Amino acid sequence: MSIQLGSNQEPPKQERSAETRRQLLDAAADELLDGGFARFTTHGVARRAGISRGAQQHHFPHKHRLVTAAVHHLAERSLQQLEGITSDGSLNSTRRVLDALFEQYAGPLFAAMLDLSLAARADEQLRDAVQREEHTVNRMIDEWAHRRLTGCDDAPADFDELFAMAISTVRGVAVLRLLGHSQESVQRQWKYTRDQLLRLLVENRS
Repeated sequence: MSIQLGSNQEPPKQERSAETRRQLLDAAADELLDGGFARFTTHGVARRAGISRGAQQHHFPHKHRLVTAAVHHLAERSLQQLEGITSDGSLNSTRRVLDALFEQYAGPLFAAMLDLSLAARADEQLRDAVQREEHTVNRMIDEWAHRRLTGCDDAPADFDELFAMAISTVRGVAVLRLLGHSQESVQRQWKYTRDQLLRLLVENRS
């Protein structure tokens, strides 16, 4: 006699594995944001995800691999938030892109990366992994911004050089917030800096 499977049929093994990995990465990202690298443990990640230690070790046998994968996962979550922002080369839309970049570089993702970079100074294995992931994350964010800011026909001939300078400037001001400078002073500095960048990227096209 054949047995008909209902709608509660268990998902395929590959699908369950992918879901377990996603749960671990979500939990690892949140663990990193909440406690920093100093308090980050694979046991804590497994507990937060509601997954057995065996399943956690199957997907991520080493702490360093889990940490760097969590940073990459955070970057992908950040990019999903950014994708809704577009630019047509106008002043207002370019301002939105610059503001979004500033919030990214002053936000939890790069706070976690700064924390990891400091922790990795005395750990060669972690340092190499963090540096690779930092380059990857920065490239992802930069490529997003470059696509948004070159969506018009009258981009300056030296746009790539201006863009590189703008990114470095945004990061520099954002670090002030990560270092604990007052919200008010950082915001004043950012508004002034953003206006200067807008003049270079948009206003001098007319």
